Amino acid sequence: MMPRLTALLCVLLWLAAPLRAHEYWIEPHIPIAGPDVPIEADARVGQHFIGEALPWLPDTVARIAVLDSVGERPLSPLPGDMPMFRAQPRAGGPHILLLQTRPERLVWETREKFVAFLKEKRLEAILARHEQRGLPPAGFAELYVRYAKALIRRGLAPAKTPVDRRAGLKLELVMLDDPFSLPAREGTLRIQLLWQGKPLAGADVQIFASDRPHDARQPATPRHARTNAEGIARVSVRAGWRYLVNAVHMHALPEGKNAVWISHWASLTFPVSQARQ
Repeated sequence: MMPRLTALLCVLLWLAAPLRAHEYWIEPHIPIAGPDVPIEADARVGQHFIGEALPWLPDTVARIAVLDSVGERPLSPLPGDMPMFRAQPRAGGPHILLLQTRPERLVWETREKFVAFLKEKRLEAILARHEQRGLPPAGFAELYVRYAKALIRRGLAPAKTPVDRRAGLKLELVMLDDPFSLPAREGTLRIQLLWQGKPLAGADVQIFASDRPHDARQPATPRHARTNAEGIARVSVRAGWRYLVNAVHMHALPEGKNAVWISHWASLTFPVSQARQ
């Protein structure tokens, strides 16, 4: 119990720092394995595909589950559990790990930090809208919500089993191709960005890649792609690498709320197999 409490206190202190522009993702320990290998994965927050593993805190998470060919299986971690995801596979083939946070609130203390964030996420149009609304340059509040998915595989899948599918998240990235069976060592995958179940066109998508597990990883420089009219972005990938795809969508909140903006963050992590399988 003491190691769990110590880890929990350390992460809570770390979370007290400003984390607004950081990515939030699910990091599986073993993405591709045999049918009996347990599923374990961390929820991480950080930058450049490197971040701190978070403990299970019931008040911060609205939904945590594993989706497989049988259906959705909600998980029930204990407070402070790390890794946050622990489950035994109940079916062969692709699995989707899913996590949605509850809304959190932050205050932008300086205009410079807000502008830097918008530039990093290529959301400069929000700044013009901010000024048009007559909002103050600093001291205003924003809400944010995270929607994270990770694709893994356990054993072989029945024929025509989809690798990914819609999970009903407000902002969601959905893999349209199969990263587990690319026909060559390099290829392109299609990923669709959905807002309230409909394609989100013209949105910026950030892609981070690494050929190493988290503990041996170097900071990854993001690449950018923009979704087309169907909300689809094309991501070039390499065999044996791991990928994090991230997208942010912001909109205004009406008067009377305790914030003036709300941002929705979607992430999708997945591995690419070493060879065609």
